[in-house]
Amino acid sequence: MPEPDEAGTAAGAAFEQVLERALHSGQVKEALERSGGTPARERLRAQALQARAAIAAAAGVDHRAGADRDTCRFLSVRAMLVPGVPAVTAAFFLVLGFSMCTLDGRPYIGEGLITAGLIVGAMAAGAAVGDAAWFLTAGARDRADADVRAREAWELALLERGMVPFLLSRLDEPRTPERGR
Repeated sequence: MPEPDEAGTAAGAAFEQVLERALHSGQVKEALERSGGTPARERLRAQALQARAAIAAAAGVDHRAGADRDTCRFLSVRAMLVPGVPAVTAAFFLVLGFSMCTLDGRPYIGEGLITAGLIVGAMAAGAAVGDAAWFLTAGARDRADADVRAREAWELALLERGMVPFLLSRLDEPRTPERGR
């Protein structure tokens, strides 16, 4: 788990990347050309960095939201239940086989059922191990995918609902003359 400073640094870098994307967006570029170009661009960058919390709040999202969704829960549950059918069959064969062996009639039928039960039980155990391995790897992969999707959604919301409207509003404000000149 990343330390708070590392998480803050990563979020700061992501914020600055989104700021760059916003400054290069068509809407902001056009507004910058109308208002004076490079000096206005640097002023906007400084204002956006100072208003980081307000911009993130205007976006209305937390970049950790939705990071733990499991997209294939149905398949995971089904994969864990599938070995249950052969396991029940194996138990049935074993009980029936041992019961038949206790009778004096035909022991080879009981021994055959016991053998069949052991074979089906081994198959059920193999399927359970394979399904457990699949379940663990699929869960880890899905969590990683969900993290990526959540980060992309956060960046898009920050860009569209926070950053671009903030920058455009700053460009549309009437500029006050600088004091001391």
